[in-house]
Amino acid sequence: QQALHKLIEGTDGSLELYAWPDDPGEERDLAEEQPELVRELQAVLRSWQEEAGVVTGEESQEHWEMDPTTAARLRALGYIE
Repeated sequence: QQALHKLIEGTDGSLELYAWPDDPGEERDLAEEQPELVRELQAVLRSWQEEAGVVTGEESQEHWEMDPTTAARLRALGYIE
């Protein structure tokens, strides 16, 4: 069942769950309807993040600083303010 769903965790901690490939446009968020599956997929995500050494949230900003050239490019493209 996991392979047929996509969990999206926003940088603000929000969670979205979509049935894939039934909803390729990600129009129907199932997170509230399937909280058990959300928890299960979160556990899989956390496990992967730990194995891969992924740094998330505020912690990620402590480990990485953007150089001025990259910041200017991203700002010009509208990705950051």
